[in-house]
Amino acid sequence: MSCSSNPINIKNTKEICREDCSYSFQYNPNSSAIISNMGDYLEIQVDGKNTVKFNSIDVTVTDVRIYQPSFHLFGGQQTAAEVVIQHKNPMGDSLLVCIPVIAKDGKGASNSFFSKIIPNISNEDKSPQTVNVRQWSLNDVVPSSPFYYYVGSYPYKPCSGKVNIIVFGLDSTATINSSDLKTLKTLIDPISYTKAQSIGGAANKDVVLMKNPIGSQGPDSKDSSYYIFNDCEAITGMDDDGGTSSVRASLIPDKGIPAWVITMLVSFIIIIVIAAIAMMCFSNNEGEAPMATNPVPLSDSGSGSGLKKK
Repeated sequence: MSCSSNPINIKNTKEICREDCSYSFQYNPNSSAIISNMGDYLEIQVDGKNTVKFNSIDVTVTDVRIYQPSFHLFGGQQTAAEVVIQHKNPMGDSLLVCIPVIAKDGKGASNSFFSKIIPNISNEDKSPQTVNVRQWSLNDVVPSSPFYYYVGSYPYKPCSGKVNIIVFGLDSTATINSSDLKTLKTLIDPISYTKAQSIGGAANKDVVLMKNPIGSQGPDSKDSSYYIFNDCEAITGMDDDGGTSSVRASLIPDKGIPAWVITMLVSFIIIIVIAAIAMMCFSNNEGEAPMATNPVPLSDSGSGSGLKKK
């Protein structure tokens, strides 16, 4: 079951984190799944090589959990389900990566992620079950997109300690087919909050919620090695009326200029410079009076080709 304290509500924040909450992943693209029904969540053990870094430190996957509905609030409301991937680093620090799930029929990667396991779980057998899957991967349910981050206690038992928590927002949800969600609801008990808990969670200011605008870097992510500063924004805390403002620069990807464009621009500039020099020389020549190569002196009574004075 969830902890008795108010749930954490994920909402827009002006607090930004980047290097101090970086997350990159390349989970095993063909993992097996050993699933245990824990009563109020499904616990999944995965295998194979999972390459995950948090703040440039390698972390290992300990287990995966599926809850219904979500234990986080999103805009004050729970989503249909939530996937939680638990990690640990060599120092014993924990990282939770949380993905909200909504009901939406389709044939996408995340729909397939659930369809390959949930229909094959026995409702009667509470012991670990090995589900035979092919090309099943956590990559299919973890988005490569901006995310939220905070440090807090575990949102479920033991409900204490300090853990790093990454949560994706409603614009980066996983999707589950309605039939699989219906089956999931028969397998595990729901997480429920009282009205007071939901209201308290929506108004919760105890946790410093931050956002990583660069986002997670997965196997399908574009190269984000280079960034340029743009659009400085004020940072005032979770709410517009709280905290002391400071200024930080937003990072946007610098995708670079193709070589052929640079070549054309340089050539064009050279042509303009040459044309400008030529026009200046022509203009200077036009402004000067022509000089005779053999000047003839004036004479009062000269002969030949000299000019006569009248």
